[in-house]
Amino acid sequence: MSPTHTHHKPQPIRQTLSLIRRHALVLLSMGTALQFLVSGLGAGLLVYLFRLALIAADQTNLDKNNISHLLANPIRM
Repeated sequence: MSPTHTHHKPQPIRQTLSLIRRHALVLLSMGTALQFLVSGLGAGLLVYLFRLALIAADQTNLDKNNISHLLANPIRM
């Protein structure tokens, strides 16, 4: 009979940390790019939704005269 060899498998956590260390710059740059993309799309979406809310409230713009009207009657929006 051949002797049994116990091979230690590399632990997944150590593999993951090693991968992160080796590719830190790539991961950081991709994360930053994705964050800017999501932030840009989110800001555009918020602008669109705000304009849609103004249209639904029959307001062309928001100023000091009609802000109290919009805040006092949110159901109308």
